[in-house]
Amino acid sequence: MGPRLSCAAVLVTVKRGGKDVAAVAQTTKHGFVYLFNRANGEPLFPIEYRKYPPSTTPEEVAAEEQPLPAKPAPFSRQLLTEDILTNRTPEMHQWALDQFRSFRNEGQFVPFSVGKETLVFPGFDGGAEWGGPALDPETGIIYVNANDLPWTGALAENTADESSGAGIYQSQCSICHRDNRAGSPPVFPSLIGVGSRLGPGGDCGCPAKRPGKNAAFPSLSPHKSVR
Repeated sequence: MGPRLSCAAVLVTVKRGGKDVAAVAQTTKHGFVYLFNRANGEPLFPIEYRKYPPSTTPEEVAAEEQPLPAKPAPFSRQLLTEDILTNRTPEMHQWALDQFRSFRNEGQFVPFSVGKETLVFPGFDGGAEWGGPALDPETGIIYVNANDLPWTGALAENTADESSGAGIYQSQCSICHRDNRAGSPPVFPSLIGVGSRLGPGGDCGCPAKRPGKNAAFPSLSPHKSVR
């Protein structure tokens, strides 16, 4: 996943070792501020590589580490805990508590899993807003419009229905490329490992997609990938 950059950086002047350093401050959707020397790009504070849980989804490989700044402290809360759940009414608090305890909650950068909701906090709406921070040059204070709104997410098994990737493949592709994706070369190429060969957006080589031919799947949008 990595630190998501929601907006443009802001130019700042930071005092380091008794000297003024021209710097750039970059806020993120995860609630961090990265400070870099404006001239050479060197971080003004150490970047720590912290380890996070691996993915439990078959064939999915998640990043083992994420680079996070040692300073300054995050401007959004990083972990949702029971003591900050709603207390609007006893009934609402109990409902929130029951929901909270059913979720996986290990902080940020935790890969989603099948069958169990994972808490995302400060959330997809969290951290710095898209408008970016504001700097008061007289005080050197950066003002950030920040959020921490919890979300949850989970994965679902591919049941091969018509709306799934496997379902789309079976209905649209298997007639040429066969159920096992081996194809019938040279007319219909193999699709085994096609993602690593072509990368995102690559042409599978179908005759119907070559110049002068009609599009093979006019009903499918470019976002419905079947790889």
